[in-house]
Amino acid sequence: MSNFGWTYLSRDALRKAQAQLQGEAENVRDEVGFLRLHQGYADRFFPGTSVLHSRLRYMLFVPWMYEDIRKKAKSSRIDKAVETAECAIVPRLSDAGKGVIGSVVHPEPSSQPPSVVYWSALAKWGVLRTALDGRPAYTRRELHSMLSKGGSSSDEDRQPIRDVEAPFVPLPNPPASWSNSEKLSFQLTAGEGSFVRTLWSAVACPSEPQRPSFLARLAQHKGQLGENCWDEQTQRVAGPDRDALARASSASSLSAIGRAVYAALVETTWAKGEPDSVPRTHRDYLSVVLKEHRAAASRFDLEAVLSDIGAVSLPFQTVLEDTVKWVTKGGVSCEALYDSYAVAEARKGSRARLARSVAGTERRVEWGKADYPLAQPLKYRWDNVRQLLEDLRTAS
Repeated sequence: MSNFGWTYLSRDALRKAQAQLQGEAENVRDEVGFLRLHQGYADRFFPGTSVLHSRLRYMLFVPWMYEDIRKKAKSSRIDKAVETAECAIVPRLSDAGKGVIGSVVHPEPSSQPPSVVYWSALAKWGVLRTALDGRPAYTRRELHSMLSKGGSSSDEDRQPIRDVEAPFVPLPNPPASWSNSEKLSFQLTAGEGSFVRTLWSAVACPSEPQRPSFLARLAQHKGQLGENCWDEQTQRVAGPDRDALARASSASSLSAIGRAVYAALVETTWAKGEPDSVPRTHRDYLSVVLKEHRAAASRFDLEAVLSDIGAVSLPFQTVLEDTVKWVTKGGVSCEALYDSYAVAEARKGSRARLARSVAGTERRVEWGKADYPLAQPLKYRWDNVRQLLEDLRTAS
């Protein structure tokens, strides 16, 4: 069964699954829509990145691995060859520190191996060759199919396919130990760092493709970076993204409040049926979040944020508008926000926790048993991006 994996999923299904995984990794439970802010700003500032990205050298490990397979591809089981190659890398990174993909499940294959996690990034960052229309020259599935046929010009349905040319741009040479079983590390060589820095410096801002992205500017920065992407020491290199970063900061604070409001509303609704047995964890924590984030959240400018990241659903837009008004007016009790939050969550159908129904009651009880996490502000993948940038900064 291990061969029935991500290779066979549609791209739409893979995007949906990755979005869910990314939300979980960001500690963003997307009950009413706050993941849209996270994805919008993260994609704007750091194109191609994912919260599933751990270390930068994987963007070389993956193409080196495929180049080896391409040069000796004679098997129809390319998916198995890729799986075997990725599993073989794991123990070789045992001394490399944090960020080894698949280390927890090894020797079993990871459900999210490096070739899946980094594939879209390789295209976005210019490692994977692109077609004339700017799209990746190969999807992962297409490349597997063509490699399995040894470069034939048609598939099993006699549909024409391209010969298997080198799928990647010219790469730095792998280390001498690459083809044997010696240990590997995440330390980039100077040449590898120069390669990555050159590619990243050409990554354009998605909303303004005529100029470099924030990621491109950060690639040229060799100093220390702050705890958040809007910290002053980070903003010094933000250039034209400086104002958008300030708006992202207010959106982050508003999201922390919004998630705290949602959790408090679930507790409040649950307590109406069992007033003496429902904990006050999230209702009490809401005041803590408001104290920390009210000032920043009050600066949230919906029109400007939408100009940064694009449209959001109408129910979620209502949530944002109502929450900002409530925060700005000094709101404390969140029950006035119930209707807009319940409408936004209704898209979940029988899984909605705010619904005043038997199913809603059951979901609230399950929610209480699951130890729902305390609300946190959005970070827009910054922890992952900062690790990638640190790997680049220390290339030697």
